[in-house]
Amino acid sequence: MPKRSAPRVTAPPLPDSLSDSQRERRDRIVEAGLTLLRTHDHTQIQMKDVAVEAGVALGTVYRYFQSKDHLFAEVLASWARQLRTSVERRPLKGATNAERLTDVLHRSMRAFQSWPQLARVVMALESSEDPFTREIFARNMAHNTDIYVEAVMGLPEELTLDLVRLAASVFDLQLRQWVVGSQSIADVYDRIGRSVWLIFEFSERLPVDAIRAAALA
Repeated sequence: MPKRSAPRVTAPPLPDSLSDSQRERRDRIVEAGLTLLRTHDHTQIQMKDVAVEAGVALGTVYRYFQSKDHLFAEVLASWARQLRTSVERRPLKGATNAERLTDVLHRSMRAFQSWPQLARVVMALESSEDPFTREIFARNMAHNTDIYVEAVMGLPEELTLDLVRLAASVFDLQLRQWVVGSQSIADVYDRIGRSVWLIFEFSERLPVDAIRAAALA
């Protein structure tokens, strides 16, 4: 008896390939997911709930999003773009790299503080096996990293990226500890600021030539 071939996965259309009306419908679905997160944890939300909130058929939701993970990855990315808007409207405060990076990381944390459900979405999506989810999640992380890198001036590019990644790792740990209730929000802000200060206190004391040599090593 011949083996059945595995079902083909139909990739959802890319946003750039959509007509204006299709893009509007897709955006409405993303906005519906974000709206529902105001009052529900994402584990409680089903795709049919999003369809009802957006005023579209369930099949329409699946036309644009392969899975629930895929949808909420896009919801998270859409929400996260507010950080860029925040920086453009209100330039980062501080005369030093540590002060500016602390400012932008604190802005990120304040955003999550207002939407704790989205912090739990981040933790859930990190382990998703859906390829579309993983691509959007990686793109969103890279987008945030770019914003953090822009806060740092006067250091070699590779070293800047390493320092930002280290600071972002501290941010990620503090976010997780706050979400699970093992860290107060006041301590979270304090530890992020303290960690960034320590990172730059030592890196910026080195002579420029030594920094460049370390980056190339």
